[in-house]
Amino acid sequence: MASDLRQGAHDMGIPVSRRCAIAFCGRDAVASCFECERFCCARHLTAVSLAITACPIHIHVCPDCLLRYRNDPEICALLTIDD
Repeated sequence: MASDLRQGAHDMGIPVSRRCAIAFCGRDAVASCFECERFCCARHLTAVSLAITACPIHIHVCPDCLLRYRNDPEICALLTIDD
């Protein structure tokens, strides 16, 4: 029922707040993860840079995707965590 109301509000152009997708977090989501597209709050998104080309790309990833990036030797070599 609540999702129906949110979808209806979204269809009418009314801004809809999302909750962080991380379990037990009730904060409002601020953006989605670059990799899995789950919406997360600022606390659960990490800004990273990937040196894929001459100019690194800057993205935000959730904790699960960050762990996958760190465990992948090919990606880890290209990864820099932004402060």
